[in-house]
Amino acid sequence: MKIAINIRLVRPDGMDGIGWFSYEIVRRWVERFPEHEFILLTDKSALKEMISGPNVQHKVLLPPARKLFLINWWNSAAKRYVNRIQPDIFISLDGQYAQSIQAPVLTVIHDLNFHHHPEWMTEKLAHFYNSSYPECAANATRIATVSEFSKKDISKSYSISQNRIDVVYNGFNEKLLAVQNKPEKENPYFFFVGIQVPRKNIAGLIKSFSIFKETYKTNHQLKLAGHHYMWDEEMKTALDESSVKEDILLLGRKTFDDLKNLYAGAEALLYIPHFEGFGIPVLEGYAAGLPVICSNTTSLLEVAGKAALSFSPTDYKGIAKAMHQVISDENLRKEMILKGKQRLETFNWKRTSDALWESVLKTIAHGS
Repeated sequence: MKIAINIRLVRPDGMDGIGWFSYEIVRRWVERFPEHEFILLTDKSALKEMISGPNVQHKVLLPPARKLFLINWWNSAAKRYVNRIQPDIFISLDGQYAQSIQAPVLTVIHDLNFHHHPEWMTEKLAHFYNSSYPECAANATRIATVSEFSKKDISKSYSISQNRIDVVYNGFNEKLLAVQNKPEKENPYFFFVGIQVPRKNIAGLIKSFSIFKETYKTNHQLKLAGHHYMWDEEMKTALDESSVKEDILLLGRKTFDDLKNLYAGAEALLYIPHFEGFGIPVLEGYAAGLPVICSNTTSLLEVAGKAALSFSPTDYKGIAKAMHQVISDENLRKEMILKGKQRLETFNWKRTSDALWESVLKTIAHGS
């Protein structure tokens, strides 16, 4: 088969969730299926250093879509190229593609946070997503997504039959299984990792941590790793008004080695977003041997199972109390860590790549 894939968000200079999803799947396909030809569409030649093989062709399309207004141009260039080479299938791993693709189309939509809460991002970005995703979803041969929650949400929000939507759970970085978690004694801390945008509930993290510190009088810090993408007024106000803001450390984007060290020394992972299509950091916390405190909203309970302490993302007092429990109750801590490791048996990137390959075969069969 000739398989064309939009892999634009795989970048050697820093990736977020969709980029890692794309990278982990495609590199496995390339190795597993040497009989198939993979044509990887990107806007940066450095991708060749990340995914290669005798069955791989890289096609750099212009313009580089590093600005919002250039994405439609890049998608149009991708459409023209795909229609010229006539692959057996076109796969868009970021949910985006130009219309009138003359091949079966499988698109991956991770979640619809922008549909429900456009106020959580810039007006231009929300408009772009809400004007492009519904049409992309409607015209795709099949859709894949990363949780049962997102499957039902896409089906209901876009009036698409659930029979056209496949669930392919995310995996996690298995190198974190080697982490030996030993919480720091002199400078103990709780840890968050993720892009810092309103839906991640950074304001709620700060408020919960502040209540914890004020109530229990400990010397703990809160360390947040991740790209400072969009701090809104609520987030800024929460930090400015916190009585313990000197103990809240914004670390920015970190290397994987840095993240391993941060996981290794943390008391627990705090991950209480308002909205998630999946929530990979929950699995990363389990892998690194941390107790996890997370939200009970959207997909989080589906992913976390019964291994985490789960709360409404606005139950700041409950979250603060849980923070104290995981540092003071050693039996609870051990139980949570054990359950977390057991929960990981459900998720890995091989299963993800296998599940998405099944979607590929269904797409080709339905589109033929």
